[in-house]
Amino acid sequence: MTSGPTQTGLSPEQAAREATLRELGEAMVAIEAAAGRVRRAASTLARRLDADPIIVAALERSARELDASRRRLHHDGYLADPQGALFPSESEPETGPLVLFPVEAASE
Repeated sequence: MTSGPTQTGLSPEQAAREATLRELGEAMVAIEAAAGRVRRAASTLARRLDADPIIVAALERSARELDASRRRLHHDGYLADPQGALFPSESEPETGPLVLFPVEAASE
C-alpha cells in the first residue's frame, strides 16, 4: 500500500475512513427502513378487528428495538469513535471534563 494521496486527494487512511462511514450510513438507512416497514405492518394490523394483539405487540416492540439499534449504531459508529473530531486522540493530552454550566460551591 502506498502512503501518498489517492486519486480523490485523500490519504489511504482517509479514504478507508470515508468508505467505513459510508457503509455505516447505509446500514443505518437500512435499519431505519426496516423499522418503518415494521411500524406500518403493526399499524395496518392494529386497525383490523381480527388481528392477533400478540402479533401487533411483537411488531411494535420490534420497531422500538430497531430504532434503539439504529441509535446505538449511530452513537458507537460516529460519536464514540476515538478517531473522530469530537474526542481527543490518545496522543493529545486530556484537558479534563468539559464544563458547560459551572456550579459554584455552596457556602455554608
